[in-house]
Amino acid sequence: MNISARIKKRRLEMNYSQSYVATATGISQSYYNKIENGQCRRLSFGLLTRIATALEIEVAVLASPPPPRFPQLRMKEPPTG
Repeated sequence: MNISARIKKRRLEMNYSQSYVATATGISQSYYNKIENGQCRRLSFGLLTRIATALEIEVAVLASPPPPRFPQLRMKEPPTG
């Protein structure tokens, strides 16, 4: 899950509107919408901090990379005989 998806997920968990979060962070609702939809390539740390504060979550949680994915390992059948 990328940072945009984590921001949107948290906003929905908090039952906040985009307009509310945008106002709380001091940006326009249309710009906030672009952030949530992944149309903003880079977010400043300051803006990310303001978004995290509005969403009542740690910046590290929003910015953390997803856990690594490990391939499924299959157990070999023991030889019969």
